[in-house]
Amino acid sequence: MIERHLRNIILSGFGNQIRKENDLVKIVVKEENDEKTFRFSPHEVEQIIIAGETSVTSGVIRLLLENNVDLVFVQHRPNFFARVIRGDSNLITDLWRKQINLLMFCVLKPTFE
Repeated sequence: MIERHLRNIILSGFGNQIRKENDLVKIVVKEENDEKTFRFSPHEVEQIIIAGETSVTSGVIRLLLENNVDLVFVQHRPNFFARVIRGDSNLITDLWRKQINLLMFCVLKPTFE
């Protein structure tokens, strides 16, 4: 099953495939005796959430990361399982810096009474 929510794609079920085709993301969804194919530009989405057994190629992972598309894997409960992020990105470090700066601003902010 595939669902589109604004700029998010949720892919659930078993036997699905996500791969790169030229500069597009190609999703093949298997439903009973039928196969449906969806193609879209990585610029059209912000996040792909995968629940279930899905084959994902390294080419599409690279394409998604180059276009800053979040790739998240969850279990059916739904429990967070994994997130794929760029190796050259310091997302967590940047977030920590911003949190520390905000904390320091709040703690050291002079109060006028």
